[in-house]
Order: sequence, then C-alpha cells, then structure tokens
Amino acid sequence: MNLDAAATAAIVIEVWNGAPVERLRDVLAPDYRGHMLHLKDGDRDAAAYPGLIQQYRAGNPGAEFRVVEQRSDGDRLVSRLEARRFDKSSSATSVARGINISRFDTQGRLAEEWAIWSSWMDEA
Repeated sequence: MNLDAAATAAIVIEVWNGAPVERLRDVLAPDYRGHMLHLKDGDRDAAAYPGLIQQYRAGNPGAEFRVVEQRSDGDRLVSRLEARRFDKSSSATSVARGINISRFDTQGRLAEEWAIWSSWMDEA
C-alpha cells in the first residue's frame, strides 16, 4: 500500500477518534518510533501504539481529535491539533492542544513522530 502523508495522518486521527486500532497496521512503518515530549516515559513503538490509544480512550471517554492546521515539507508533516471532551458530571467541555511533527517513509507510512500536548483545560 502506498499512501500520501496527509491520508496516513487522517487515518491515525480516525483511530484516535474511535476507528478500529487494527487500521494502524496499514499506516505505521515496521520500525515506527513515537516521541511524546510531554510524557515522562513518552517513547512508543508500532507494537505498543494500539494499546496506548485504547488506554487513552478508556481514560478520556468521548474525547474527539481534529486537525486545526497542517503544513508539509518533503517527508515531514507538521500538524496543529485539538482534542475536546465533555464531562457529564460537571457539564464542562475541556480542550487540549498539540503540535505533532511526523516523518513518513517512502511508502507514505508513519515512520516517526514528535508530539507535545497541553494539559486538559476547561473551555470558557
């Protein structure tokens, strides 16, 4: 399968938003490495990625991700992202914002990424 970077990134966002995590198999390079700069133990590989998404979903039910802006340059894609979740107990909507720099292999698969996210903040 040969994908372009934007299509690959869109599939990853769909998975974060609830699509089956098995879809990652088609879009991650076998040697994928993720560096989550906002987490103490933030490095992950392709094998761990699906489980981490499932764990995140369980701890943040109803969170929805969207791409605010993207720019590409060669094999890199920079994305400004936003996540929102609604807390039924407090009736408040929270938002988190992130920046992700992704590197893709020659087949358009996600090979490496660096991300940093804010904490959840109540939306005014």
